[in-house]
Amino acid sequence: MAALPSMRGHKEIAGDLTMPKEEVVVEVREGGAAEIGEGAGMQLAYENTLSDRQMDSLNALCDTLWPSLSPPTHLTMLDDSLLTYYTTSASMAGTPQRVSRRVDLPEIATPGVVPAAVGVVAAVYLLLKSVAEEKREDNERMVVQLPVPAQDALPKLQDAAPSRFFHPEDDDDQDEQGMGMEDALLLGPLYRGIVDLTHSKHTHLLRRGCGGFWVWRWSGSRILAKAGYKVLVLEKGDYFARSRLSLLEGPTMDQMYEGSGFMATADLGVLILAGSTVGGGSTVNWSACIKTPKHVRKEWCEEEGLEVFESGMYEEAMEAVCERMGVQSQVVEEGFNNSVLRRGCVELGYPVTSIPRNAPSDHYCGWCCLGCKDGRKQGTAETWLVDAVESGNALILTNCKAVKVLYSSSRQQQQPIMSGRRRRRRRRRKRSAIGVVFEHHDHDHDQKRSYYVVKSRVTVVAAGALETPALLKRSGLKNPNIGKHLRLHPVAMAWGYFPDQQQDEKKKSFEGGIMTAMSTVVDEDHQSESGYGVLIQTPALHPGMFSVVTPWVSAEEMRERMRRFSRTAHVFALARDQGEGEVRTWGHNYRVSYQLSHRDQEKLKKGVDQCMRILAAAGAEEVGTQHWEGRRVEVRKLSSREFDRRVREESGRGAAGLNAPLCSAHQMGTCRMGREESSSVVDEWGETWEVEALYLADASVFPTALGVNPMVTVQAIAYCTAHSILHLLNTTS
Repeated sequence: MAALPSMRGHKEIAGDLTMPKEEVVVEVREGGAAEIGEGAGMQLAYENTLSDRQMDSLNALCDTLWPSLSPPTHLTMLDDSLLTYYTTSASMAGTPQRVSRRVDLPEIATPGVVPAAVGVVAAVYLLLKSVAEEKREDNERMVVQLPVPAQDALPKLQDAAPSRFFHPEDDDDQDEQGMGMEDALLLGPLYRGIVDLTHSKHTHLLRRGCGGFWVWRWSGSRILAKAGYKVLVLEKGDYFARSRLSLLEGPTMDQMYEGSGFMATADLGVLILAGSTVGGGSTVNWSACIKTPKHVRKEWCEEEGLEVFESGMYEEAMEAVCERMGVQSQVVEEGFNNSVLRRGCVELGYPVTSIPRNAPSDHYCGWCCLGCKDGRKQGTAETWLVDAVESGNALILTNCKAVKVLYSSSRQQQQPIMSGRRRRRRRRRKRSAIGVVFEHHDHDHDQKRSYYVVKSRVTVVAAGALETPALLKRSGLKNPNIGKHLRLHPVAMAWGYFPDQQQDEKKKSFEGGIMTAMSTVVDEDHQSESGYGVLIQTPALHPGMFSVVTPWVSAEEMRERMRRFSRTAHVFALARDQGEGEVRTWGHNYRVSYQLSHRDQEKLKKGVDQCMRILAAAGAEEVGTQHWEGRRVEVRKLSSREFDRRVREESGRGAAGLNAPLCSAHQMGTCRMGREESSSVVDEWGETWEVEALYLADASVFPTALGVNPMVTVQAIAYCTAHSILHLLNTTS
């Protein structure tokens, strides 16, 4: 990595940052990433890098997957919208152009490129000589007869083609409906604290006083700000006030998810969803607020030696988090997917419970994965960050990516930190964090990037289990555990089709609370053995994501499956994984590798088996998995014995034959917490073993996989870390 430029001689736009109520030092340097170091540089917006011939092939291939068709004869009643649905092809909808913008051959292994790009490139080159001239029927035959490696790649093209068709995005419609930036910010609860460095008139806000800490997307900022310390929050993503939310998959995935919502492991085995916006995952997650399970806390305390997890302080932290987010378990009306899950469990005698949510009982919203339009879901952008801003001691800088943590030789003093009844003495580190270099991306001028240096007394990294280890490695930390021990909570799904004439006929699959019910039927089978089991829950699937996980057998069948989207319920099995992965830095990006263990695969098979039985018991006419062959189990036409055989056969296929990758919305453990430096990255209070005053406060510090939705655990750990930092600052001021 090239050396960072000297901090001397930079343009200083604020004062010194050393003590509370003083101003922050922010120094700026404009120029290319090469001047700042290899670690710098956000990915550019994707452009079409395909030749005309390749585009012709891509057009033909997309139209093979999604052609213009005549409506089927069994549909006697056709309105204009349904007729348009059948007769519109992918090329007519502009799908090839959207896909091509995500094909970037030199960057094909980076997480910012959609996995679909791999399928696009593979399929384009496999079919380059002939597909553009062939008839659609011949193209389909070629598609289904591709060799096994190509069949593995083809679903990734499907990720882009139908999903981009169903993402009704239009670049001309993304101007906040004519509103200026100021208008949009004024309609969000954080408008007083948002600083957009794109607009020079906002730069002066830094002079108002923000000093003391650098914090990236974490709830602990509120604790420190309210205590009178100055907090500067750096967010790689943008802030989307309620009025700026489109609630459309295409724009939202591009704007609020890491990698436009299509990141994957290096072997494309797991599709990864991670929030990249102010508030992080809590802005786009599914509202589930489950406390750290007792058996996990016991394991982390007794086996990992982390006594904090069975302390009164941690209990206090979970209660404080749930209270601030308004967590409750009641639901006035249950949505389609969750009512199916609950009804099926009751019919089979399986355990089923209500999921605590950070939303009111009458919050009947299926769009919270795209942001909460009315602000009733109480994520961090509606709670902790608002508190921090309203204290007058915090500002949030958007579109700012951390490049490198700066550190110097260690401070001379060593101070004790109190936590409840326990006193610990800080281990003497050789170096001490003094600030961070960050990059601001000007979206109005895509090529323009400005680099800033922020000095701080304490630096807290909460960039998530993928970005945090990448940042630490770019910063020169050498701990061999950084990036190791990645856990993903892999998810496998089953589906069930419920005709309109059945129960809940007025309900649609995309409406209602995303997660209000769950079953532990599979989890209980494993808890007594190892504490590692499986939960059964429901996903958020709007048309684009539905098309990604739906098997493509033929154009006609795909069109029919999509037509039945609103009455197709999905439930999934989530495993507390024992297998591990790794995050490796790769240039200025990172690569994610992950291997599903044999035990985890067997648990998922059992989970999918139970999912199919639950769907059938709830009244599904057909059930199935995401296996690429697209088989359907017609429940009503089979005897109980034959149904049992077919379910065991379908669920027993495992993850290798799925049409789309396994999914993960929870990444954790890559900078795990522990008692010894030899096996962990941070100590019990979140401070890195290598660098003093450098703390981590996100899911990367989890010692193992959690086994449930992690929002409460992440915030409870941040709460404890914040109080540890607060005590340190109070004793060293």
